[in-house]
Amino acid sequence: MNQTELQATQSGQLAKSKRIITSIRMTVKDHAELKEIAELEQRSMSFVTLRRYLKGRDVELAEQNQ
Repeated sequence: MNQTELQATQSGQLAKSKRIITSIRMTVKDHAELKEIAELEQRSMSFVTLRRYLKGRDVELAEQNQ
């Protein structure tokens, strides 16, 4: 699998033209949990969601490699 790095802006974010929007559907309970964690960690809900996605993806890839 090839990995590429995209150039970030000076603030460390990905340029808006390079971002991909992904909508997700979740239960009310999951949304409330996500919102609570985001508030506790003083992070955005999208940051917490992306972090969870990446952790899950790492687990999935590790299982495929076994």
